[in-house]
Amino acid sequence: MNLNKPKIAEQSPKKIFLFDMTFSLISSDGLLQTQRLERKLTHFFQKEQKNVSVKVYDSSQIDKEAKRADILLLTPLLGYAKDKIESQFPEIPIFVISKEEYGTLDVEKIVEKLGTLYK
Repeated sequence: MNLNKPKIAEQSPKKIFLFDMTFSLISSDGLLQTQRLERKLTHFFQKEQKNVSVKVYDSSQIDKEAKRADILLLTPLLGYAKDKIESQFPEIPIFVISKEEYGTLDVEKIVEKLGTLYK
């Protein structure tokens, strides 16, 4: 007799997509600073034991990828487009990272902006 209960499927992670404006024909993974921010956010959520995935996309991927996200983060360079992106995806919360938060990679302040949305 098997006394082991079947494992309950884990909830799929909250998806935070970080959009950056890059000027490179070589990479669509965002600028180096954005890639660092992605790693710091990922580490923060792992440390907090939160089921959250963070992925970086170039701004040219917004139309294709944003609809799969639970939360959108925009780098300061892309902040000008927030209103337009909100009109395209009104059901998805969108936050612009300030220049200070981006420059210092202040993950705690960025997560504070998200409030309870990431939990």
